[in-house]
Amino acid sequence: MAETNRNILVVDDDPDILLTTRVILKKHFRSIVTDTDPLKIQDLLRDANFDLILLDMNFRMGATSGREGISLLQKILKSDPDATVVLMTAYGDIDLAVEAMKVGATDFIVKPWNNKRLLATIENALRIKENHKEIRRLKSKEDLLI
Repeated sequence: MAETNRNILVVDDDPDILLTTRVILKKHFRSIVTDTDPLKIQDLLRDANFDLILLDMNFRMGATSGREGISLLQKILKSDPDATVVLMTAYGDIDLAVEAMKVGATDFIVKPWNNKRLLATIENALRIKENHKEIRRLKSKEDLLI
């Protein structure tokens, strides 16, 4: 993955995860904003434009269901339907991944991750975002011709 002018937001309650993602991603993104508090997400999204959000699914001590992440994903997509969100959790299973994708996550990654896998997941999510933008642009252009 080459360096880009893109911005990424990483929200996870584990400071070690935030540090690790900053180290891994700093060569690839212009700006990496990290926070441990999911309640700050809406303010962060209001203050900056992020190309991708990497979001943990469990924030409360002992939580493993992923409900917090699904709820946060719904709130993010309500305020920005075009947001690109990759969910991450240490308690992943197929059903949770499927539910996350149905709600609107672009992808899903299980912690601990392989660094190359994380980068590939992010790159693919950004490619999907670009493809959606291009499709909307072409549809808009087609509508003008009709």
